[in-house]
Amino acid sequence: MGTAKEEIAKNLKYYRKKRNITQKYLASMLGVQDNTVSQWENCVNSIDVEVIFKICDILKISANDIFGKYSNAKTDNITERDRDLIDTYKKAPAMQEAVDKLLGIDKDDTTENVQINPKTKTATDAAETALGVTEMEEVYIKTDSTIKKMD
Repeated sequence: MGTAKEEIAKNLKYYRKKRNITQKYLASMLGVQDNTVSQWENCVNSIDVEVIFKICDILKISANDIFGKYSNAKTDNITERDRDLIDTYKKAPAMQEAVDKLLGIDKDDTTENVQINPKTKTATDAAETALGVTEMEEVYIKTDSTIKKMD
């Protein structure tokens, strides 16, 4: 991991692109010059703390996401694909129950703790059990109007 400035630059670029927002559009939303976002993403200049919170609001992310810091040590090695899966999961509440069932996850309604069902050996085992099949070939998940193949 690099400096805090590099981490913020990397995450800003990642989430901006993920939301299909151009540098110019983000700059206009923030009331800064067109080239300012590019300078932030290339570590030429640092972002003011107040602006970071505005960016988080625009990109619909948390300060933890932009800083790349999480309180749980288990998330230290989170990949971009992991982030995509988490974001997709969070945005599709109607699908969360099905995904939880496929993965054998029991969510306690009184707390935010999520526990993996110990009887489930793998996600594939959980999916096979939930779907009543003996062998998984391909699983597709529909989100909004997009169908995505799960690897």
